[in-house]
Amino acid sequence: MELHVSGGFCLLLALLLFLDEDNLVPWALFACFLHEMGHCMAIRYVGGRVSSLHLSVVGAEIIPERHRMFSYREEFIIAAAGPAVSILVALASSLAARAPWPGQERMLLFAGLNLAAGIFNLLPLGPLDGGRMLRIALLRANRMWEVEQFYQKMTLVLSLGLISLGVSHLLHSGGNPTLFLSGLWLLSTAKHENA
Repeated sequence: MELHVSGGFCLLLALLLFLDEDNLVPWALFACFLHEMGHCMAIRYVGGRVSSLHLSVVGAEIIPERHRMFSYREEFIIAAAGPAVSILVALASSLAARAPWPGQERMLLFAGLNLAAGIFNLLPLGPLDGGRMLRIALLRANRMWEVEQFYQKMTLVLSLGLISLGVSHLLHSGGNPTLFLSGLWLLSTAKHENA
């Protein structure tokens, strides 16, 4: 498997590490790694191989070797595997944190990061796993034009909803811009997909 890392990814990682006063970035990166390994394991499970992994400023993209086209069922399994692994790791981490021990607080943090990654990726939006799963489910109905129109409209509406929630959160609490930035990212990737 080839690994391709963009300059934008390196710059973003450097910035996050510089700003990370609570040492959260390594835990978040490990949660993301496990999520992506879920996709890789699913590709192997359905008889495929991973050709390359691309890390960019907008996330990770796994490129499978295509000896044949995956079926809708196989594509669905591959898309669902990342969130499933994230949620299972969150459950295992929270169970490990039940007993008092020195790493209990970090294990709870790791559980929360994995749960957030799993749930966020299940949102039915364009580039996310939930969006891929929804598209696959709708395409099984064999009405390609209607599926694409519905999918594009739903991605647009939900992306704008996340942006609105993010702006509201920023205005009322002056807090973290993550929700707003996530909405912008999803909106921009959805527009790129439709171009």
